[in-house]
Amino acid sequence: MNCIQNNCTCANQSGNLVYLTKVFYDAEENSSPILTTLTTSSEGFTQQLSTGSTCGNQSWNCSCDTGCSSGCGCDICRNICCCCGNDSCSNLTVSASTTFDVTNAYVVTRSFDLTNPTLPADLAITVDGTAITDVTESGGQYIGDISGIMSQITKCPCKSPCSGNCPGHFVMVSATGPWSLSAAIVIEGTVRNGGNTCQFRLCFNTVDGTPISVTGNSSFALCGVDIPCQAAGVAPSMMFDFDACASVLNPVLTGGANGTVTLNCSLVVTPQVRLRVTRPSLFDLNAREVAMPCDDLGQCNACDPSEAFCLRSSENDCCCGHPTVNRVNEILNSNNTDNTHSAATGCCSCGCGGYGEQQRQDTREITCQCCDTNGYSF
Repeated sequence: MNCIQNNCTCANQSGNLVYLTKVFYDAEENSSPILTTLTTSSEGFTQQLSTGSTCGNQSWNCSCDTGCSSGCGCDICRNICCCCGNDSCSNLTVSASTTFDVTNAYVVTRSFDLTNPTLPADLAITVDGTAITDVTESGGQYIGDISGIMSQITKCPCKSPCSGNCPGHFVMVSATGPWSLSAAIVIEGTVRNGGNTCQFRLCFNTVDGTPISVTGNSSFALCGVDIPCQAAGVAPSMMFDFDACASVLNPVLTGGANGTVTLNCSLVVTPQVRLRVTRPSLFDLNAREVAMPCDDLGQCNACDPSEAFCLRSSENDCCCGHPTVNRVNEILNSNNTDNTHSAATGCCSCGCGGYGEQQRQDTREITCQCCDTNGYSF
């Protein structure tokens, strides 16, 4: 561009213009909880039972092993241990007569998503009451296209661009279940079996491919969503992904004759949605460009005498189709701009030096075309 006044940046000194995906809004919102009845099975869950001896009135802490020579069991997950010398708990076998007294239970959610949704019917999204253009799914993330409604939702009052952003928008997300929940359910308490009383910790994990089915529809209301304008023909997008927090209600454990334990309970699942509003935005980066030679596509011509040195020279044996050594650190630390051979990259830009091309004086300049080929020099 031409220089205007004295405070401009000339073309050969400007930074690089690049498109980056800018995040304008990032927030989460919950919907109403969904109550789901659950009964575990060996087909849908793995289970792991760990037990430790009880201490009566003795507190559970890691200082209780003072004076104990044996029988001290530690639970590294809760950082507790108890010394009662009751080794029978370490060999406890579950049977139909085993009873469980549950004192604590919680759920660790691994993934939560719609089960085979039909888009966009099962994921209705509106902005200020206007349905968005389309919804697609990619890698577990839902992408809302709002390019077709920009003229309807971009209603900022007339004001200077320097006075701030438009007021936030109201986004409504209505998702039609069922949902698929993958999680670990942890139950803790006291187990009694054959006259022994032991502390226990029982973990149920959903088997891959057999998530918990959560039936119910959910609605999410997000207020004050910052949606930027359309710029240079590029409209913003809305990206959604789902998660959930869950808790256990009224857990009951039943021992089986085969040594397994069945959990009957209700899960209270609270779906969550995370919304990000993004748009590719043009940035001016005043960064120093790394001097990298172009690929040897069409650069080395064996029939051109002026380029024969590149093929014959042992010094330049890395050229013309030979692999380039990966020397990233050397590239970043080097200012070598020799057109014929770069010590930083171990490669040459074939033939460029033979033509007396003007070498780059500043690595921030635009790359120049060289030789009678489609190669570029730096």
